[in-house]
Amino acid sequence: AWAEDEAKRTREHAKALEEARYRWEQRGIKVIVDSELQDDAATELTWLNADAEKLSVGQSPVKETISQGENLVKKLEVMASEVKGKSFAAIKRIIEKIKFIIEHFKVQAAEATNKAREVKAAAVSTLKSSAEDLSQKTESSVASFSSTVKDGMKRLTEECKESMDRISQKFKM
Repeated sequence: AWAEDEAKRTREHAKALEEARYRWEQRGIKVIVDSELQDDAATELTWLNADAEKLSVGQSPVKETISQGENLVKKLEVMASEVKGKSFAAIKRIIEKIKFIIEHFKVQAAEATNKAREVKAAAVSTLKSSAEDLSQKTESSVASFSSTVKDGMKRLTEECKESMDRISQKFKM
């Protein structure tokens, strides 16, 4: 939404500049616009690096942001075709910067996705190892318990037999 608002303001500003330039040139006033337009002032992409590590696999806001940026570029290209002169050049520079930011954002998102996959794989591996250890410990515990129960049942059976033998001997007498 903010990008569309900015594009609208830029388009309105560019049209106003073109109209003013046209009026001034008809009166014999030549308008010279500084070609720099503070071109290098905002080339840092620090905002892209700030939360790049927080991106996750398939995160829809990432795709949405990229889509919004690409839509903005399309709208700016349409706007650039409607204006002439210095405004056209300024809009083209803005388009190039937005394309650069989108491309950088895609790279950062891909790197974050790969990092998330690596972390996931490491977590799965660790979990699998822990599960196997637990399974082995459980099997040995179950085997030990089973052996203990089996031995206990043998003793109980032997004691029952001995008791039955004693009882039967008493009745035989």
